[in-house]
Formats: sequence, structure tokens, C-alpha cells
Amino acid sequence: MITYNQFLRQVAAVNDCSDLDSYIRAQSGSVRIGGEKETVKMLGAIWDMAHDGMTIKQIAAACGISVRQIGIRLGIPARTVEQWSAGVRNPPEWQMPLIAYAVIADMAGDMDG
Repeated sequence: MITYNQFLRQVAAVNDCSDLDSYIRAQSGSVRIGGEKETVKMLGAIWDMAHDGMTIKQIAAACGISVRQIGIRLGIPARTVEQWSAGVRNPPEWQMPLIAYAVIADMAGDMDG
């Protein structure tokens, strides 16, 4: 399992690395989810969502799930995630890291068990 503080440190570390490979090399010792393959997959998802911008679409794409699945997994109404995805509405800025963490933690839980 990854804690929220670990997740935030991983997100911040994206800015310190020029590419995904250097990021994974630098961060793989600081957090472990399952085996090496699972850890690399999770760090890749964190890199993608943090590097490309933390939008609902980026979070979904980075984790290999649909925007709709994020809503289902987190109990966010379908209309809300649809509007976020379409850019009709935006969630408060402070919510995106929490949503991203919840999806990553859920993903990590899937990998562990």
C-alpha cells in the first residue's frame, strides 16, 4: 500500500527527473507495491498523471481505466465525471490529487491481492 504522503512525494519527484526511466530508477527504492513489475507499473502511472497534468482524463489514461470506472470506483456520480471529462465543469483543484491517490491506491490494492 502507498500512503497519501508517499504519493505526494512521488508526484513532486516527477519534476526532478527528465524522463520516465530516470524517475523509476530514482523512486523505485522509496515505495514498493508487490514485486518489481507492480512497482514499475504504479510509478509509471504516477509519472504519466503528474507529468501530463492531473485531469480526470489523464488519471484514467495513466491507470488504464475509463473515466466512468473512476466514478464507479470512487462513488462519484456519472454525470459529474462526464462533465469533468468534457471540460464543462472542473472539480476543485485540491480534489485532483486526492482522486489520483484514491485511484493509485485502488490500483495498488488490486496488484497486492
